[in-house]
Amino acid sequence: MQTAAAEPLALVAPLMLPLDACGSAYEGYLLSNVKRAAGRPASLWLRLSGLRTGALSLAGAQLEANAELAALLQSGDAEAVLAQRLAEAPSLQAFFVELQNMVDTLSLDSNTAAVAAAAARPAAFYAGLKAELDALGWRRVAALSEDLSSLTLAATDSAGRRHELRLELPPGYPATLPTPSADLPAALELRWGAGCGLATALRQFEAALERHQQLWDTLDDLDAHCWVIEPSAPTRSILHRRIALGSHVSLALTLDPAHPGALPTDCRFMGSDAAVAPFRQRLHDNRGLWQEGRTLRENLEAVLELRLPERQGGDTEDASADCAICYAYRLLPEAAASAPAAAVADEGDTPDINCDNAACGKPFHRRCLVEWLNSDASTRQSFNTLFGSCPYCSAPITVKTG
Repeated sequence: MQTAAAEPLALVAPLMLPLDACGSAYEGYLLSNVKRAAGRPASLWLRLSGLRTGALSLAGAQLEANAELAALLQSGDAEAVLAQRLAEAPSLQAFFVELQNMVDTLSLDSNTAAVAAAAARPAAFYAGLKAELDALGWRRVAALSEDLSSLTLAATDSAGRRHELRLELPPGYPATLPTPSADLPAALELRWGAGCGLATALRQFEAALERHQQLWDTLDDLDAHCWVIEPSAPTRSILHRRIALGSHVSLALTLDPAHPGALPTDCRFMGSDAAVAPFRQRLHDNRGLWQEGRTLRENLEAVLELRLPERQGGDTEDASADCAICYAYRLLPEAAASAPAAAVADEGDTPDINCDNAACGKPFHRRCLVEWLNSDASTRQSFNTLFGSCPYCSAPITVKTG
């Protein structure tokens, strides 16, 4: 909202121009904030005439406007208020500040009313939706918005996993396609036409679920029988896993939804070079051992010549990917320290430095290791690199401070 009118008219109303040398009349355009935000051109034309040079007010001046501006100013008591402002304004600048603020307020109210009108749904919409839900069965409804503009349908796949389909229903539904959202590896695109409705959307959703059964079976098997480092709470749309292998080495892989049992092309070992080298060599040498008919986990164990460790039992210290200094996997920024645990479960830094001693291989957060080495008097620094000793085995270790 603009304030005082001590500024030149060109700053207050840059699209208004004088029609004569003495400034008795002005003509031009106003641009509301609603149109300015939308990037639309100014279309509110007006002419102000009958201005008297040296007068203490604009009393007696006449205002002409185009149909769009006139309609805007005729809403409510705006016309009477404008006439009062015109009679009492001490200067041309002050009047245009008042007029601009009034136009912005009226345009915003008008735009809000237009949006509300566009969102309004006819009675047939609600009657038809109720009839559809009755036919579909209310047991399939997981959630329903208060204004019935959106709903969530529940489905169970052949393995007994529960899934939900959220539908945003436009005012023109069912003639207009609803907007779907679901926790799937790929976006759900509904095929829509005459006669389609909630049952159609649910059938297409269930068909999409069946296409991903082998993928989810494979991921569930990894989650159940491996030490999955991340993600900590995977959803059905997440295709990657980072699993512990032991010796402070982990394997990050991303499955192909079309071929979930195949050796992933995105397959990376994480850990110190000395500890990772044997695993890379086994993967290279034993690719021929990969067999169809076995689970991804069984093939990984055959190719890597090991039994993948589980979180419970086994040598958890050897398999852990937690930082060996702070004993945490995620190092949260200070701003997130007070946030709920679920909100920051997969945020923050993870250990990205490993001791190169094959007998040690401990992982560290870069920040933790920098703080540790800075506290050790024997640490040397060259530019932004610290040279020191591993906190566990005293082997040489380096880290960049940046």
